[in-house]
Amino acid sequence: MTSPLWPRIVRWLIAVTAIGVGGGCPRLGICVKSPDQRASSFVIEVAEGSDCNGPALVTRVLVRRVSDGIVLWNIGSQSIDGVELTSVRYGELPAGFDQGLVAQPLTPGDHVGISVNGRGTSGGIDVTITP
Repeated sequence: MTSPLWPRIVRWLIAVTAIGVGGGCPRLGICVKSPDQRASSFVIEVAEGSDCNGPALVTRVLVRRVSDGIVLWNIGSQSIDGVELTSVRYGELPAGFDQGLVAQPLTPGDHVGISVNGRGTSGGIDVTITP
C-alpha cells in the first residue's frame, strides 16, 4: 500500500522554505570594535562576520551607559535593508541614517555599551571612555 502524497509534499515545502529563509549563507554577526575611546573622539568600527572583514549592513547603532541603562545615542538607517558602514564617530550622523537621539556628552570613566544591529544579525561591546 502506498503512503499518501501530502505528508511528503508538506515536508518538501518546509525544507525549501527553510533553505530560502536562511539564504544558503549563514550570517555570523557584526564585529564591533572601538579603536579610539577618548570622550572627544570616540569611534565605533563595524565589520561583517566573525572575521571582522568588510563593511556591515547596519540598521541601528545604539550607545547606552551600562551603570543605569540610559541611552546616550541612537541612530537608525533610512533603508529597511540597512546601510553599509565601516566606522562612525560618536555624535556624527553617517549618510543614510536618521538620528533617533542626539548624542549626549560622554565623560571619562563612563562605561558604555555599544549595540549594532543589521537585518537578522547583531554585535556589540562594552568600553570605558578615556580622557
